[in-house]
Amino acid sequence: MVSIVTREQALNALRPIKDPELGYSVVDLGLVYDVTVSNTGACELRYTLTSPACPLGDVLERDLRNALSHLPGILDVTLTLTFDPPWGPERITEPLRRELRMMGLAV
Repeated sequence: MVSIVTREQALNALRPIKDPELGYSVVDLGLVYDVTVSNTGACELRYTLTSPACPLGDVLERDLRNALSHLPGILDVTLTLTFDPPWGPERITEPLRRELRMMGLAV
């Protein structure tokens, strides 16, 4: 029997992954648009990059795939990179916004 992984567990597995350019969690930056996990162990992740010209997109893809595929019960991982809608700072979580504002950044 396959152990069912919840959406929250998948997001928690992704949270430690840092955007290779900005150094903050891909989840907190709002780069993860959607993650679904089926009861058969198939995980689908729709994500974006801060810029289509990101030179480290392949590194991020590898890290995302590794994090999800190591969850017990995940048998297949499908990643979909999208720029629709394009990423913008409005997608950043409020806790990270506060942290960035304390550092003097206008977000």
